[in-house]
Amino acid sequence: MSQKQLGSFHLKAKSVETLKQLVSVINVLAAEVPLELNENGIHVRVMDLSRVAMIDATWPKTIFEEYNCLTPIRVGVNLGELIKLLKRGSKNDSVDLDWSSDTAKFKVSIRNTSENNASSRNFTLPSLNANEDQVPEPKLSFNAKAKMVASTFQQVMNDADIVSDHVRLEVKANRMQVIGQGDLMAATITLSKEQGLLELESTNEVQATYSNAFIDSIVKAVPQDSIVTLELSTDMPIKLSFMGLLDTKDTQTHLVFFIAPRIETQ
Repeated sequence: MSQKQLGSFHLKAKSVETLKQLVSVINVLAAEVPLELNENGIHVRVMDLSRVAMIDATWPKTIFEEYNCLTPIRVGVNLGELIKLLKRGSKNDSVDLDWSSDTAKFKVSIRNTSENNASSRNFTLPSLNANEDQVPEPKLSFNAKAKMVASTFQQVMNDADIVSDHVRLEVKANRMQVIGQGDLMAATITLSKEQGLLELESTNEVQATYSNAFIDSIVKAVPQDSIVTLELSTDMPIKLSFMGLLDTKDTQTHLVFFIAPRIETQ
């Protein structure tokens, strides 16, 4: 029998958009997630229902205007329902998020303190049990790494989407190729440090194939001026790491996705 989770936490985001951005990017893979909270911040690690993709995200307490969590807490939340509540606020509204084991509910308070439109709205959302074991951290090594602006990666994926529902990534020497091969059409996009890439490193030639759907949903959910780092090895999961999630100067939020490869058979 699981023990009842005891404790409480409080956070305040200066803008409702901040919290909505953090939550929305996780929601592309999972609707119901366990939040791991402690005195340093919030951590989420969860797999999608098909167990093809995983997200690992950390929100340090320093990105919030207020944050208080005296004891470690693990509590589940329905992100889709939370986003519905956050959408009731505008970009100039602040938001408080509270949870207590006494009520087993999240309290969402959206406030506007402008002189002509002052308001305060409070919503409640039941929390979920989070009794399952934590997803283990992947132990992987990679033979290639490429870094680019998220808008560049989205444009590349848009090109590949036209011809196929999966994409092959190849790294050879000083270039990276993104290849889509369909029944009728094909697309090959070549990237290098002279064309589209900020960085490119490799110790071996690499090629691996992945589902477009997972990559597309992730890249569309992050700010287009954020920076994405791709790490991969032949026929191994790809690691997508993002910086600049909240703004171009944001180096504190930790956002990583892992996507299992699609193994092609002859």
